[in-house]
Amino acid sequence: MKMKIKIIIFFLILISIFSISLKENYTNTKPSIYLLQLNGIINPITSRYVVGGIEDAEKEEAECLILQLDTPGGLDTSMRDIIKKMLNSSIPIIVYVSPSGGRAASAGVFITLASNIAAMAPGTNIGAAHPVALGEGEISEEMEAKIVNDAAAYIKTIAEKRGRNTEWAEKAVRESVSITEQEAIEIGVIEFIANDVNELIEEYFMPGDWLEVANKILKDRGAVLVLGATDTGKSICTLLFANFWAKHGRKVGIVDVDMGQSDLGPPTTMGMVLI
Repeated sequence: MKMKIKIIIFFLILISIFSISLKENYTNTKPSIYLLQLNGIINPITSRYVVGGIEDAEKEEAECLILQLDTPGGLDTSMRDIIKKMLNSSIPIIVYVSPSGGRAASAGVFITLASNIAAMAPGTNIGAAHPVALGEGEISEEMEAKIVNDAAAYIKTIAEKRGRNTEWAEKAVRESVSITEQEAIEIGVIEFIANDVNELIEEYFMPGDWLEVANKILKDRGAVLVLGATDTGKSICTLLFANFWAKHGRKVGIVDVDMGQSDLGPPTTMGMVLI
């Protein structure tokens, strides 16, 4: 019981810190392109950051939102919250895996495939999305198969909705395959390769270009690049979360999954993380 209270207090503190760090509303006369940066583990804090950033961009009627992504993966529920918002966004969402040396692993694969447009920087990779169960108890073969099948079906329907390679997407979950940016563009996992955000904007989103996303023609020449919620609070919260997870995650099984969820259950309860 004491551990549960500590966990609740911990998350309340994180949310308070993050809320203080939220950006002021922007009012632009020029078209705007929102930029969010998700670097590190996907958790409730980063999920709130991304979902909130998309909501801000929608309110400002931005031309699009670019999510700059470099992640080893993270929590299933946090990943799904982000994807639900992306799939139902009123503006185009572009995921850009960068910088060079970065990756979209595990949960990052799902998020990349859920974008309207996916791009990667040279020297990046994407894949290895096999779900891993955490906790101090044993997981049965039946439960493992159930979790994997659910993840495989989820990534396939996302890839199909966005017109991407469903066969590779399923292999990323079932076989943990991973590919480079060059391989990704060749087999239809992503659309573009760009050295940086400026090149992504300048080269591929010309006014009057063929690009029509989410029933909207992108018109970004002269657009204002708006940085989403400041990284300071998010970085502090993510660091605290990572440290907390390293110490207590496996003990209390805080990862929540529909099948055999752990919530804040006992140490033997199984959870899942895509990492």
